Amino acid sequence: MLPVPVLRVGAVALVLAYFLQAPPRACATSPSLLPGMPPEVRSLREETLSPEQYRDLVRSWRAYLEDHPTSAVAHVMLSRAMRYAHDGTVDTRSGLLRKAYELDLACPEALEGLSGVALGEGDLGRDEARTLAERAVELAPTWPRPHFTLWSLAMTDGDEKAAAPHARALIDKGALPAPLLDFAHNLLVSADANAIVFTNGDNDTYPPAALQTKHGTRPDVRIANLSMLNLLDYAILVLGDGPLTEKEIRTIHAGWNDRYRETGQLFSAQLLGEVLKKVRTGQSRRPVYLAVTVAPGTMQHVEQKLRLEGLLWRVRPERNGHDSHEEPDLDFEKTLRLFRRDFRLDSATDLGFPWEQRSSIRMLMTNYPALLRCVGTGAAQRGDLESFRSAMDRAIRIVKFHGDENLLETLCDYRDEIDPGRAGAGD
Repeated sequence: MLPVPVLRVGAVALVLAYFLQAPPRACATSPSLLPGMPPEVRSLREETLSPEQYRDLVRSWRAYLEDHPTSAVAHVMLSRAMRYAHDGTVDTRSGLLRKAYELDLACPEALEGLSGVALGEGDLGRDEARTLAERAVELAPTWPRPHFTLWSLAMTDGDEKAAAPHARALIDKGALPAPLLDFAHNLLVSADANAIVFTNGDNDTYPPAALQTKHGTRPDVRIANLSMLNLLDYAILVLGDGPLTEKEIRTIHAGWNDRYRETGQLFSAQLLGEVLKKVRTGQSRRPVYLAVTVAPGTMQHVEQKLRLEGLLWRVRPERNGHDSHEEPDLDFEKTLRLFRRDFRLDSATDLGFPWEQRSSIRMLMTNYPALLRCVGTGAAQRGDLESFRSAMDRAIRIVKFHGDENLLETLCDYRDEIDPGRAGAGD
């Protein structure tokens, strides 16, 4: 029997021809771009290019700037391209954003770019960043990108109420298409009541927050982004009512400040370690999960056993001082029930969505066939041929739609090995 594949966000190799005719997502387009300019440097939320492609964008925008030195948006695009290509210093990239702002005080991309500096590179103050992002919204009211920054700024200030309208705006302005929202829905419904879910990046953090805020989907589940947890106010907001207390978080932060220069360990890593310890020793009343999108490097630091429940890895407590090895690594019954009753999967193969070869959203879809393969394996071990066929046929349909020929061959070979009478079905 073939090994169960590891859930991951993987690259997809093929673009179906009819998708090339799909209309662009106007809401995601920078408002200042003009015909004849190089391609937009889009957020990693939407697109992940190769290093060479980002270097090509750097060259293209640099050449455009030589001919159009007063173009504010060109300065912004060059800064973005350099960041993703790991080209130049933080000061150089920030300098391009400041130059864009000097050239055009009403350039939304310059305002948004500078506001985002407060969340990553540079030393811009949060109040100033908020003012710039709000001005970008005024100038480009249908453009959703500033709302990502404004939501994050509010959350890192520990102000969930102020973050709410920006979470709703991400849906209202079309920043979160159906495949992304459905993935977020499936992630949320995978959790047990009152759970804490640690997430990794933009596409597993913003969409669940938006669904919770606008549609009231599973408000009992607390999403905790590992990057944002490095900020004290955010950590208190998302973890301070369990499994940790505000006092414990402040104590951890004080100790971390004293030891950081020696250890180099991030504050978020210390917090995660304390949470895992509470789960391991049975002190946490809230279920704790890691999203399947969490980076492998983080997973390697989890000492206790994990159990796969839908799109989440559940952190399991010790029993009588030992890990609960008798439990399977996959909660088969729960995950099968989720696929049959709760998951929304139609958008993963939506012909109307403009899928692209390097789309980050498309990469997320690879988690479904990987998880379905796990379900199929569990069904085969139980002799449940009906559930095996259902899981494998659905996995094969999704993989075939997205054109991953290598994975398609692997899944078909496994299906044919377990169920020879089904050979060729759905191919």
